[in-house]
Amino acid sequence: PALRKSAGRTVAVVAALIAVAVLFGLRSSGDDGSSTARSTTSSGQSSTGGAWTGGTSADDSGGLGTPDDTDDTDGDTGDGTSAGGGDDTTAGAADSDADEDATESPSPTPDPVGDAEVGSCFDDEGTRTRPDLVSTSCSPGAFKVVDIRHGTTDLDSCDGVDDSDESVSSHRHDLVLCLSYLNPGGDAYHAGQGDCVYGPNGSGAWYTEPCETGNFKVLAVYQGRNKSKCDGWPHYNLLKPFNGPSGAGLDRILCLSMNYPDAMGYAQVRQCLLKSGSGSDATFTNTGSCDSSNVVVSGRTGRYEAASFCGNDGWTTWRSREYPELAYTVCYRWR
Repeated sequence: PALRKSAGRTVAVVAALIAVAVLFGLRSSGDDGSSTARSTTSSGQSSTGGAWTGGTSADDSGGLGTPDDTDDTDGDTGDGTSAGGGDDTTAGAADSDADEDATESPSPTPDPVGDAEVGSCFDDEGTRTRPDLVSTSCSPGAFKVVDIRHGTTDLDSCDGVDDSDESVSSHRHDLVLCLSYLNPGGDAYHAGQGDCVYGPNGSGAWYTEPCETGNFKVLAVYQGRNKSKCDGWPHYNLLKPFNGPSGAGLDRILCLSMNYPDAMGYAQVRQCLLKSGSGSDATFTNTGSCDSSNVVVSGRTGRYEAASFCGNDGWTTWRSREYPELAYTVCYRWR
C-alpha cells in the first residue's frame, strides 16, 4: 500500500507537473502568436497600405484573441477607420503621382532640321564648320530652306540648287538642307552672270529686274572682296559688294556694266557703227564691220551734253541721274 500511495502521490505529482507544463506551453504559444500577428500587421502597414493591413489584422486577431477581441477588431475594420484611411492615403498618393507625372512630362524637344520644310527660315548661331540652326522669321539676315535632299548626307548635293549658299546635313534624319542667305542688301546678292540689277548709288538694297536702259548687267560674280578681279572684264564700270554673315565666307562682289541706250555707250574712237534714224530717235549699232557701217567715232568724253567738245562733228549724249559719273558725249563723222 505504501508503494501504491507513493505511486499515487507520484502520479499526482507527475500529473500536476504535466498540468503546469501544459498551461505554460499554452501561454507561450499564445504570446508567440500575438507577436507574429503584430509583426504581420506592422509589415502589412509598411508594405501594402492600410486597407490590406486592416483585413489581415482583423483575421489574425480573430484567430488568436477572444471573441470580444475579434468583434472589436472587426468593428475597427468595418467602420472604415483603418481601411478607409488606407484607401485615402493610397488615392492621395496616386493623385500626387499623377500630378508629378503631369508636371514632369517633358515637352517634345524642337527639331529644326527634322521639321524643316522648303520655305522655313533659320538663324545659324554656330560656326562655319558646326552649324546651330534656330527657327526664326524669314527676314533679312536669316537662312531660308530652298531645297531638301533626302536619303543623303552629302553636303555637295546642294550644288546647282538656285540661290543655295550653305548646306547642312543631318545623319539622324538622313537629309541635307540647302539654305539661301537672305542678304539685307537685297536679292541682287544672288544675281548671276547675265542678270540685270539696280540699286541706289550709295547705301540701300539692290534688286534683280528685267534688263533695260539705265540698269546694270552682271558680268561676273566672285566670292570674297577682291575688287581687282573685275578689272579685266570688257565694259566693266561698277563694282557692287555684298557682305555675308560674319565669318561664314559668304561675302561676294558683282562686276557690273551699265546698260546704255545703244552701242555708242561703249564705242571707242575710230570704231565704225551703223546709224539709224535721226535726232533724238537716232540709234547706233555695232555691225562688226566698217563695210556695213556709215559713221566712225571721232571723239569721246565723260561729260554730259559736251557739244563743244565735238566741234563740227556730229554728237550724241546720255547720262543716268543716279550715276552721273557714267555719262558720255560721243562724237562721230560720216564715212
